[in-house]
Amino acid sequence: MFEPYRLIVVLFYLAITVLVLRHMKIRAYLDAAWGAARAVLQLLIMGAVLMAVFKVNSRILDGLVLFGMVTAASVTAARRSKGTAELLVVFSSIFTASAAVIIPMATLGVFDRVSSFLIPMAGMIIGNAMNTTALSIERLHREVEMNRLEIEALLSLGIDVEHTTEMVLKNSISAALIPILNSMKTTGLVHIPGLMTGMLMSGADPVFAAEMQAIIIYLIFIGAVLSSIIATRLQRKSYFTPYEALKL
Repeated sequence: MFEPYRLIVVLFYLAITVLVLRHMKIRAYLDAAWGAARAVLQLLIMGAVLMAVFKVNSRILDGLVLFGMVTAASVTAARRSKGTAELLVVFSSIFTASAAVIIPMATLGVFDRVSSFLIPMAGMIIGNAMNTTALSIERLHREVEMNRLEIEALLSLGIDVEHTTEMVLKNSISAALIPILNSMKTTGLVHIPGLMTGMLMSGADPVFAAEMQAIIIYLIFIGAVLSSIIATRLQRKSYFTPYEALKL
């Protein structure tokens, strides 16, 4: 049951946190304040949309909703990359990775093919792919800048772009996966994830809740790995001319 009191209390604590960031002159307070305002509005809108979508229970409508989520995730990831990534690269990475996970799992029956189950599960995969894509591209840009002289030296020796930048790509992917790897390692030990918490609060069998949570964690990781690999390999091309000369 909706109780405004709980939300008001949490918003009060959130406001204090934002003020602390502002007092410390950490510019993230602006993003925090804007993000908090957007979150409430977006959740209310999404709640109304999903209520209608769940009633219809159409795979075509599900696909349109998921496409919209991928598009929104792509725009957000491209902005977070501070201009180092083209929107098309980010969209291609998130869309391909999410589709490569969601479609086979739904086809094989790992996902229940109903809107109320498919969309929330897919949303978690898309959201984490978004974060990993943004992190991997941002790290790739820094790696290329830091290793510029080494890359140019290898290119001058006639080594192709793929081999010259292979270690840079590996470092970028490894760094981008740190948050998800840490989460996967500590799940159930340090924190109980949202899906399992929701199922337990609704009275579901704990073993079944644990099974479903393990499935989504593994699929989130797979999607993150795929999106990171695709994003870094696509973005790598933007750092070189057609004649394989480095351009920064």
